[in-house]
Amino acid sequence: MSKFLSALAFSVKLFPVVLGGVVTVETALAGASGETKKAAVLAAVSAAAKVAGAIDEEHIHTAAQLVDDIVAAFNKTGYFSKAKTAATVAAK
Repeated sequence: MSKFLSALAFSVKLFPVVLGGVVTVETALAGASGETKKAAVLAAVSAAAKVAGAIDEEHIHTAAQLVDDIVAAFNKTGYFSKAKTAATVAAK
């Protein structure tokens, strides 16, 4: 399988985990910096992926890009506006 298809398949499998992680971390660490929140999501995703099977540096890079893309989409839609409180995010 090509690298692209491998990354795509991994992204599809990982999407629900990353999505849940992003929302959970945004709720729990609402006042933290973006880098801190990204590191927390990647740590959780890495741990979950290691339990599910082997994960290598390429997969970590793919997961990091997926986190960035999901956060960018939420920011663009206003879902994670800075004015929202943790309770508002959790209620969605």
